[in-house]
Amino acid sequence: MEAWFGPEGRLRESLPEFEFRPGQLQMAQAVAQGLAEGRRVIVEAGTGIGKTLAYLVPAVVGSHPIIVATGTIALQEQLARKDIPLLARCGLQVSAAVLKGRSHYLCLWKWNRWRQAPPLILDARLARRLESWVRRTSTGDRAEFDGLPEDHPLWPELTADAQTCMGPRCAFFQDCYLYEARRQAERAQVVIVNHHLLLADARVRTYRDRRLLPDIPHLVIDEAHMLEETAVSALTLTLSFVDLHRFLQELDTSVQVSERMSDTALRQWRAYERRIRTEALALFGREARGEQRVVHTENSQSAIRIPQSPLRVSWSEFCRQHAQLSRRLTHLKATLQSLMAWVQGLPLPEEERDQFSLWASELATLCDVFAGDADDDLVRYAESSAPMAHRANEPRWTLCATPLQVGPLLAEWLWPRFRSVVLTSATLTYRGRFDFLAERLGLTWEGTAGPQPPDHGPTRAVQSASSRDVQLPPTEMGPGSMVHGRWSLSIPSPFRWRQQTRLWIPPDMPDPRDPTFVPELQRRVEALVRLVGGSTLVLCTSLQNMQAVAAYLEERVPWTVYQQGRLPRRTLMERFQANVSSVLVATASFWQGFDVPGEALRCVIIDKLPFEVPSDPVVQARIESIRRAGQDPFHAYQLPKAITLLRQGLGRLIRTQTDTGILALMDSRVWHRPYGSIIRQELRPIPIVRAWEELERWWRERNSMMSREQEA
Repeated sequence: MEAWFGPEGRLRESLPEFEFRPGQLQMAQAVAQGLAEGRRVIVEAGTGIGKTLAYLVPAVVGSHPIIVATGTIALQEQLARKDIPLLARCGLQVSAAVLKGRSHYLCLWKWNRWRQAPPLILDARLARRLESWVRRTSTGDRAEFDGLPEDHPLWPELTADAQTCMGPRCAFFQDCYLYEARRQAERAQVVIVNHHLLLADARVRTYRDRRLLPDIPHLVIDEAHMLEETAVSALTLTLSFVDLHRFLQELDTSVQVSERMSDTALRQWRAYERRIRTEALALFGREARGEQRVVHTENSQSAIRIPQSPLRVSWSEFCRQHAQLSRRLTHLKATLQSLMAWVQGLPLPEEERDQFSLWASELATLCDVFAGDADDDLVRYAESSAPMAHRANEPRWTLCATPLQVGPLLAEWLWPRFRSVVLTSATLTYRGRFDFLAERLGLTWEGTAGPQPPDHGPTRAVQSASSRDVQLPPTEMGPGSMVHGRWSLSIPSPFRWRQQTRLWIPPDMPDPRDPTFVPELQRRVEALVRLVGGSTLVLCTSLQNMQAVAAYLEERVPWTVYQQGRLPRRTLMERFQANVSSVLVATASFWQGFDVPGEALRCVIIDKLPFEVPSDPVVQARIESIRRAGQDPFHAYQLPKAITLLRQGLGRLIRTQTDTGILALMDSRVWHRPYGSIIRQELRPIPIVRAWEELERWWRERNSMMSREQEA
């Protein structure tokens, strides 16, 4: 790797912008060794290391085909459009393919069926644009079509989904965009996916003996700090009115376009439809009391509207308020099973009948999950978000079952499949060790043929770890250590923190629970925005704080104030970067993956420490599980999680060697609580200041120095 990443290496010869970074070379050497020897390599690579090339080059040079799993679709696109072309400039010819989940591709079967019975309310101009795009597209990727937002309700009617996909038995299989993308991935040396698709592939391999991704032996997980939460989302089972409505809607469309459907069959179908819809309304249409509002991570990358935080209700409370829940689920299951048999007699193509029967069977299985007895491996709860204005009467409750721990599932489903695995991110350690990450992701579990723990049977729908899995005792996983065939390495950022930034944590801020906190937060945010002259990102831990700060600034500062939710995420980023002195107030998804180097971002402010809400049913179950294991849940789980997210948020500011600016955390608990010293230590080497006067002096001196440099 020295020949490529060294001071006079091939990258330096081919890329004029390349800078030699010892940390990048160190990471590339570790990756190359891991790929060659079949090891699991964990690399914490500080911002500015250049980790993408540090894993791509060793893979291509060593002729190792790899799957690269990123945190988001946007990062997938960045790899394909920015990083892969760099390899070609260096003389490394590599075939790469971007593969997305089903819902990103137009389904030709659905499109053909939709054209036979388009909705009457669809705008004629939009329909023409859609027709024109379908004629032109060679990929069927909905990202190509900018005529509809990604969250438009029309897309689910047109894109591929597992419930209706007939695979090779479909009449449109040879021209299918999804399967063509998969065929291209089969031929590629580098296959770029996101975490969610990687986990979906692991799940279908386990339960259906099928696969979504090529059988490639090497895996790189970028932004690995996001993998646990993505796994939780991907492995959470849900049942809602919307799920049943989609099933009825799809089956109804097939019934309507069939030319051989008898009047008797139509009457029978209408009876089934009314019965299922009535039972679904009885299940999901009633309001519950005592809901707990929790902070929710926004998944949509382009949502124009910030959804209200969902209301989560513990399973015991929800069942208490819905005394007939189990009985109604049992009745719904029986109706679905009856419908399964009836569908097989319809004059539809065999492949369609089989797909609808399978879909009904899966819904019936979910009824079983929520009607049955408690499972120690699953956390059940009910979740509801506020109804949208145009669907005010639509039931909003969703029944959810989340794995208590995803680590054992990953240890069984994911890691054994690959000969080598590389996990990397800028924030993987806690207190200088990888133990927290390794445990949460199941990297401390090893398959063994030795003594077996008691077999309590598999979880009904999310199978728990195999009885052959035995958890090993805690291990030393410090920087640069080899543990169970895994190489862990922590490489600090090359940035000059003392010259580039200061982190202001005022010790006299009110406690975040104090009524005076938000007014004081508003005043100090305004002071910081005025000090740096706009160019500020304000990250909030709640929608309420975000809205309060944005409204306050709009009335008092002369610069444009953008608020998350008023525009699509991508548009907000573009306008914020173009309008150099603007201010962006955001929450949720902007804590990660927001990359705006240069003068457009000179200040990042975080309102308070991003602790998870302890009353959330899932968090509560995790806390109780850790407590039963004899550990302190705050230090074993809550604090490490909060620090990881905090480091991600603060990492939005310094993205290059020339970036400078101010960081601020408006939470005095860092100074006054016992755990504050741990947080301050984890934020090193960022220089922390307490006094406003010291911060102001540093900023003035920095500006004066930059002015002198420009004049010289």
